Amino acid sequence: MGPSRKPKVLIAATPIYGHVMPLRAVARELIARGYDVTFLTGSEYKQRIESIGATFVFLAGDADLDEQRIEEFHELFKRDPPPSKDEVGKRAFIDVIPSQHCGIQDGLKIIQEKAPDTKIVVVFEGAFKGVLPGILGAPGIRPAGYIGVGIIPMFLSSIDLKPIPGVGFYPDSSPEGRATNLESTKKDREERWGESQKRFEEIMEEMGATVPDMFNIDANYVCPNRFVQMCAPSIEFPRSDAPPGFRFSGGLPPGLRDPFVTFPEWWGDLSINPEKKKIVFVSQGTMSTESKDLIIPTIHAFKDSIGVIVVAALGKKGSTLPAGTFMPENARVSDWIPYDEMLQYSDVMVTNGGYGAVQHALSHGVPLIVAGTGADKPDNAMRVEWAEVGINMNTHQPTPEAVRLAVTKIFEDPKYTKNAKAVQAEMQSYDPVGVVIENIEEVAGGK
Repeated sequence: MGPSRKPKVLIAATPIYGHVMPLRAVARELIARGYDVTFLTGSEYKQRIESIGATFVFLAGDADLDEQRIEEFHELFKRDPPPSKDEVGKRAFIDVIPSQHCGIQDGLKIIQEKAPDTKIVVVFEGAFKGVLPGILGAPGIRPAGYIGVGIIPMFLSSIDLKPIPGVGFYPDSSPEGRATNLESTKKDREERWGESQKRFEEIMEEMGATVPDMFNIDANYVCPNRFVQMCAPSIEFPRSDAPPGFRFSGGLPPGLRDPFVTFPEWWGDLSINPEKKKIVFVSQGTMSTESKDLIIPTIHAFKDSIGVIVVAALGKKGSTLPAGTFMPENARVSDWIPYDEMLQYSDVMVTNGGYGAVQHALSHGVPLIVAGTGADKPDNAMRVEWAEVGINMNTHQPTPEAVRLAVTKIFEDPKYTKNAKAVQAEMQSYDPVGVVIENIEEVAGGK
């Protein structure tokens, strides 16, 4: 297909930093390879999206999540008792489907008006459910097809797995295991996810779409033409019954994200490191801001270790540690450090287990200590433990002593680094954006 005949691409992402930025990296590379990209997400990402040369379309209404509304979701968990996952899932991912669908239609209309005879492929971030009404027959403009991109762990049901998320069971494909898996999954859907599933089915019916005979999370994997999971196969639980359109892409490699512009004054301690000290990198990502949970315990864990440097990234520009926090001589702290720059010097990463952090670390062959709860973090920790590329702490508030012991185990047992390096090599065997492009072209061509 020549440059003038390339399909147009509409990318849609839930307006959460960890969901938007991987798709932004994909979009930037698509543009570099000659594709015209329109990007649909929350209004606060307008400048970031337009800076890469994409056309920006904002989500409206309740789908336009911003930092304040995300903080409101965090406040939900402080209730006593806290909300069920069913309630949170309904509010965060189901109730916004009509507004997300309108955003998809707005984006398709803008592209169609500019290029009425060009095929359009919708590429959506895997948690974005606003594509489902269109896929399932709701009235509106119809693109050539849909491709999901997985930037969170897979939550697709399988005969080989007990129900996830967050349960803590590993794959079991034995006849007995499969029978138990099916029974557990059925019970889980009925008892834990009844309200969100009911609302999902109501919305599909209200919008004139076919109500699929499946769990709403499964629909994001099964219903599109393709689903591309951004990781190496060895870090995801195997599913013998995955849909035929499912693909792996190896994950985003280093270099596709925005580079560091201004380095801290202490950066030479890492880049030169004349004494070859061990580098322990700790970060809680961009959404978990309680530094006492993981960052401070990790800093304090190595306060007397002269052969270790602890580097803490606070996750947001302008962030600081609480006043009076004890800072050992071997600690280095910055409000913001891009992972690619930091991980090239790291011997281990201590993280609360966001999917992006796990994939970043493994793309550099760095083993992990995972200590996090909530969202997909327990599921990521399960995969790290299962693949033996790190240690699952099974808590979000480890003690300094527990962190020190876990990191020491990583340093003393070479299997963790060896396995992390093996996953790195596996990831490097893929061209992640090339996989996405191959599927865009196939879907546009009716394959």
